[in-house]
This record gives sequence, C-alpha cells and structure tokens, in this order.
Amino acid sequence: MELKKNKYEKILKVGIPVLMAVSLLWFVFLPHYYRFGYVLLILTGVVLIFAAIINRNKICLCFKDRKNLKSVNAVTTIILTVIIIGAVNYIAYRNERKMDLTRAKINTLSDQTVKVLKNLKDNVHFTAFLEPATDGASFEYAMEKYKYYTNNISYEVVDPNKDPIKARNNNITNYGTVIASVNNNEARFESLTEEDITNSIIKLTRTGKKKIYFLSGHGERDIDSDNAEDYSFIKKIITGQSYTAEKLNLLTLKTVPQDANLLIIAGPKKIFFEKEISAIQNYIKNNGAVFILSDPSSPKYTITPNQNVNRILAGFGVKLMDDVIIDPQSKLFGVTEAMPVIQSYDSGPLDLGILISDKKNNDIVVFGNSSFVANQYVSHAANSDIFMNAVSYLAKDNDLISIRPKTDESGRFSMPGGLLVGLFTVYVVPFSILASGVVYWYKRRRK
Repeated sequence: MELKKNKYEKILKVGIPVLMAVSLLWFVFLPHYYRFGYVLLILTGVVLIFAAIINRNKICLCFKDRKNLKSVNAVTTIILTVIIIGAVNYIAYRNERKMDLTRAKINTLSDQTVKVLKNLKDNVHFTAFLEPATDGASFEYAMEKYKYYTNNISYEVVDPNKDPIKARNNNITNYGTVIASVNNNEARFESLTEEDITNSIIKLTRTGKKKIYFLSGHGERDIDSDNAEDYSFIKKIITGQSYTAEKLNLLTLKTVPQDANLLIIAGPKKIFFEKEISAIQNYIKNNGAVFILSDPSSPKYTITPNQNVNRILAGFGVKLMDDVIIDPQSKLFGVTEAMPVIQSYDSGPLDLGILISDKKNNDIVVFGNSSFVANQYVSHAANSDIFMNAVSYLAKDNDLISIRPKTDESGRFSMPGGLLVGLFTVYVVPFSILASGVVYWYKRRRK
C-alpha cells in the first residue's frame, strides 16, 4: 500500500505543475477556447484535492512546522497566481475593450454602422477576391469589427489565382472586387472603406428604394455637375444610402410626382412661378416632405432667395430673414467669415435651421445655407452628416440618423514600443511571478 502511495506521489509531483502550467498557457495564448481551459482548471483542482487526501498527514505536519509552512505558502501563491491570471484573461476576453487613438476614430465603427448592424436581421455574406497577404488581411480586420456587433455577418477571402473556378463563376478577372450577398441579391464594390461596406449592407437589406427629387430650373445646385459649387458628391452619398436621386422641373411636369418621398430645393437663384409654388404647397398638404436650403442675397442673384421660401412657407408661421452670420474664427478652418463654424448647438439669436412639423404629418426642414454641402465643402467636419440626417428624418428612415463613417485624416499617434509593452504586461510579468514562486518554493524545500 505504501509503495502504491509513493507511486502516486511521484506522479503528482510532476502532474500538478504540468497541469498548472498548461492551464496558465492555455488562458494566455488561447483565450477564445476558454471552455477547454476550464476543463484543465477543474482537472487541476481534482488532482490537487486527491493529492491533499493521500497526503493529509503530511499536510497536518506542515502546519505544525514553521519551515514547511513557508513552503505551503509558496505553493499557495503559485496556485492563486494561476487562478488570478486565468480569471483576468477570461474577463478580458468576455468584456473586450478597445481604444482608438486616430484623430478621426477611423478604427472605430461609426454610429450609423453600429446602428445598422444591431438592427440587422438578414444574413449577409461577403466574398472578397483579394490578395490574402495585403488587402485580404485588411478586409479580415474590418470584418471582425463588424462581427463584433452581430452574428449575421460572414465572410471569406478568395485568391483568384488559387481558385480560378470560383473567380470565373463570379465574373472576376483580377484582384479587388468584394461581393456582398443576401439570399439571391448581391452588391459589388472595390473600395474597402467602412462607407462602402456599410452601404452594401443597407442596399441589400432595405426593401425598395425611396425616391428623392431635386428641384431644377431656377439655378439650383446641380446634382449632375462636378463643379465646386454643385451637388454631385451629395448625390453619390444619397444613392449610396439606397435612395434614388433625380432632377424635377415643375414647369414641365406641373406637379410633384406621386413616387416622391422627398423634395429638395437647394439654392434657387430665380423667382418661382405661381404654379410652381402651388404644386409644392399641394405636395406638402398631401403629406409630402420638403427640404429647403436657401442662401442669403447676392449680387449674382436676380431675386432675394428667401422670397421663394417665404412664399412656400406662407401659413406655417415661419419667415426667413435676409441676415448673414459673420464668424471671424472661420478663417482658422480655411473658410470665409460668412461661413460660421458651429461648435455648439445651444439656442442663439439666429436660427441656422428649423424643422416644421404639424399634426397633419407635414414635415419641412429649412436651412439658411445651401453651400455647406456643395462639392467643395461637403467633406468638411460633419456637414454631410447634418444633411443626410435631415434627409433620413424626412424620408422616415430614422434608423439611418447617426454619425456616418469617417475617412482618415493626417496625424498619427505612434508607439514604437507597443509590442514590447504588450509582451511585458501579458507574458513577462505573469511568468516572472510564476517563476519566482517556483524558485522560492524549490529553495525552501531544499533547506
């Protein structure tokens, strides 16, 4: 019996440290497979209990001997270290926290993307035909950020050179195309930006396309022109959000089309005919939504632009004045004093924009400027967000009201020693504690 007991003791002397080390290494290097780590911890606990039972007499003597008591303390410290490190790794894995140090927060998904993902009910699959080691790796990184918020995203990276059959079946001839698919519908894009990825999800999961008309015929901002003062960039943003955008000339059509979900009047420079005013007012009375962007007077205009707006809004209790806000600090941001840079939305003596909504479900948004989303300014600050949030509200797409994806800005925070810090905190410190405990225990035992 004594020989058998000694045999168990020899096995336990080797087995317990091995199990403890494997458990520690598992939680440090493979936290995603934490369930098996739990099995190792439970097994270690069972073995420790078994060792305590067969060595109960020695344990009792240890507590009576001061020399042995120190050895027990050392072993206890090692065991607690393993437990604490395992618990910390598990908590860190289950409660992931990230820090984005880029100026525009480009490594953090935008509010709009997060909102889209949390409301996502369809399964969206992305097939990226990319070079795995370069763009493929970047795409996988982006997809993991999306999967953090939903289980309805899946993806694969395909190398067209290694899988030519799949590439040919999808009409892929070279690297760079990503196909997003939902059921039998698909959307293709080539830029790996958050904006393109999120827009593909919106296009595939929203039923139907809402139509937005831009009034034309009075010198309004042109949605088909790439000139600095026009709106081709805004049209691209709108169509990317699963809307359609078309021009509307009320001198030829007479009425606002019934399929209009929103009418936008952006910077008219000429007087409206009375029948055009009547057509717009009738559209509003029939629960139509209107977004008006009117500019202050200018020598190049044949009228005071607000004259048109005030005629349309007659009876709504709103009147636009021909005032201009001057902000001397605007020069610091590369624009003129007549383009104020808004940093606070508290009430002031002048309203820059207003929402008109009544019990009849008539919604009108009026801004006192149309140039802030012209091609030359649309990418400044949150200009496009303000415009698109107004569009989403008026089009009854409240789930799209948010801060949209950002693009990169100059400026970086670099930390060359980041890898060293990670290695030190994650590996060096825990293993140093473990090693020191083992050494201390071994030296005390030899004495």
